[in-house]
Amino acid sequence: MENKVLIQLTDSLQMNYNQSLTFLYYPLIGKDSYILYQFLLNLNEQYWDKNQILECCCFHENQFERARENLEEFGLLKTYLNADKNSWIFCLCPPLSVNEFFCHESYARIFINECGSKRYDALKSYFHIDPVNRNGYIEVTKPFDTQRLVLWNDQKEEVFQRNKKDEKRVYSFNFDEFFQGMDRIFPLRLRNEENLSFIAQLASIYGIDEKEMKRMVQRSVHPSTKEFDKETLKKLVFSSSKIQMPPSDSYKMAPVQFLKYKQNGTPISSSDKKLVESLCLDYSFPNEVVNVLIEYCLEKTNQSLTRNYVEKVASSWSRLHIDTKEKALSQIQKKPVNKKVPEWYENTTQTKASEKSLQKALSLQKKLKGDKS
Repeated sequence: MENKVLIQLTDSLQMNYNQSLTFLYYPLIGKDSYILYQFLLNLNEQYWDKNQILECCCFHENQFERARENLEEFGLLKTYLNADKNSWIFCLCPPLSVNEFFCHESYARIFINECGSKRYDALKSYFHIDPVNRNGYIEVTKPFDTQRLVLWNDQKEEVFQRNKKDEKRVYSFNFDEFFQGMDRIFPLRLRNEENLSFIAQLASIYGIDEKEMKRMVQRSVHPSTKEFDKETLKKLVFSSSKIQMPPSDSYKMAPVQFLKYKQNGTPISSSDKKLVESLCLDYSFPNEVVNVLIEYCLEKTNQSLTRNYVEKVASSWSRLHIDTKEKALSQIQKKPVNKKVPEWYENTTQTKASEKSLQKALSLQKKLKGDKS
């Protein structure tokens, strides 16, 4: 059975977190818990085998459990267990600051009980910082100058909003299945968030299943250095001729597979693949929205996927916050607004100029030409 552990840091650490952890928490949690916390801290956002953690910390099972429970009691660790998969998530919590620790109703009392009031007072005095007296000072800080944004425009705002999305996209790729039998081929040190996200993105866009992705990743890891080459994997995925059978709802297909389905299984050009990839990554559209957009653009351009037109539609949909299949289908069903031209535009009746107006115009024309006669 799997015995995997994902380590996460719930919040950023303060610069002086180690002072609080070493001087104040250490006497309460003990050496083993201190070692475990510092060790896990260096594994942030990585998957590790639980037995490997025990080996690296030189812990036996009971020793590890006691250390973990101590961290949990003092708010330094939150533990989550998936019993079916026998996998864990360890969420490390930052220690309280020195001042917060001294003001804590329980921790301060336990510290005095364990270390004595003399040591408590000595540390409190050691960390004490007198507040700066600002009497006689006035603030002369320069405020932010909004003129720095005077050249900001709609195009830059669109790019900013697109890149502002910091929520992690959810992929359907099954990593539990992918990891089976991959411990030596794709070891834990390679299973960081960046690499896993890259693999999931390619699988989602190109319709690569877990079994096929295993084979491609194996060919992308250097046999000697065991380094993962993303470009190699991308080339392998890019050149894949895999054909995916359409489900009952074809919009649920991987976008590259959807385009291949739309052109009756014939190979897709490299430029079209890059365009589809851009719609998924640069515009952050879900697959279903990308597929509706592809279908719409093909219908509007006589089955020609013109990049300029596709990007124009994509930009419009991005501004309209179209992020579901339903919104996309609703958008393409809207009738275009017919703008009425003013009556004078259609009035083609011509009026002949009077003799006086004609002579005046001829005189002005001569002056402009410099004719003094």
